[in-house]
Amino acid sequence: MLSLAVGIGANTAIFSRPDELVNIYAATPTTRYSTLSYPDFEELRDGTADVFSGIGVAVFTMARVEHEDGVGVVVSEAVSGDYFPLLGISALAGLTGHNVVGVVPEPSDENILVNAHADGWFDAAGDNADGLAALLAMARHFARPEHQLDRTLVFVASGGHHSRGLNGPIISFR
Repeated sequence: MLSLAVGIGANTAIFSRPDELVNIYAATPTTRYSTLSYPDFEELRDGTADVFSGIGVAVFTMARVEHEDGVGVVVSEAVSGDYFPLLGISALAGLTGHNVVGVVPEPSDENILVNAHADGWFDAAGDNADGLAALLAMARHFARPEHQLDRTLVFVASGGHHSRGLNGPIISFR
């Protein structure tokens, strides 16, 4: 069973009412601070709407940064779309990314996940949007009544696959 540990976050200095800001983590028998899956986040957000004025998601990750001498790696934080507005701030230079999720629903408790990365930060053989094109073609195909399956299809065009910790849609499922 998943238990939640609630504590005051170190980043409260940027929030106008730091005494009202909390960080919520999943705790397991082997780790004190673990991440929540996206479905767990949605359940927490929807189930606590009468308690919290808003809930955002943040996860530490590594990011590649281009500079004059080449490419470097920096520690960064991937956040949900409502994270910055919740804190009353905006992204530096408007640099944001998004995942796109599409669903072909069926009356089933089982899901099939199909993922392709939506971003291509560097010129490379696989960064020509062929994965995204295949994802869209599959979604179009299985959306037709004559091709529907008996399981729900979840199509994810994910950003951030170049960063450690953001490897595709793993956070989308528990």
